[in-house]
Amino acid sequence: MADNGRLALIHAEIDGELDGRQRAELARALLADPEIQVLREDLRRVCAALDVLEDVDPPQQLRQSILDALPQSTPSRARSWWSAPRLRYAALIAGMLAVGTILYETVESPRPATSDVAGTMAAAVHQPPSIRFGSAAK
Repeated sequence: MADNGRLALIHAEIDGELDGRQRAELARALLADPEIQVLREDLRRVCAALDVLEDVDPPQQLRQSILDALPQSTPSRARSWWSAPRLRYAALIAGMLAVGTILYETVESPRPATSDVAGTMAAAVHQPPSIRFGSAAK
C-alpha cells in the first residue's frame, strides 16, 4: 500500500499541481512499486468518472437535516478597539498622568516668592547707568 506522501503526490498529479521535483519523485515511486501504479490508475478512473457527472443540488430535506444537525453557535459581537485590554490599560495610565499633571500644576507648582514679583506689573523704564560717588575717577 502507498504511504501518505506518495498518495499526496498522486492526488497532486491528478489535480495538475506537481512541480518538476515532485514529478520526478512520483516517477521514481511508480517505477519502483507496481502497487502504486495500480492505485494511480484506479484513482484516475474514479476521477474521470466523477468529472463526467453533472452537478446536482441536494434535496431540500437533506439540506435542512444537515443544517439542523450542525451545532448552533451564537454570533459573536464584533470586537471594538476598546475591548483590547492593552488599550484600556494604556488609556487608564494616560488619564492618570493627565490628572496628576493638572493637580500638580494647580496645587503644588513652584512659584516665585511674593517679594520677587512685587512691582513687575509696571512698565519697565530704562534708566541710564548710575554714577557712583565717592569713587576715584581716573
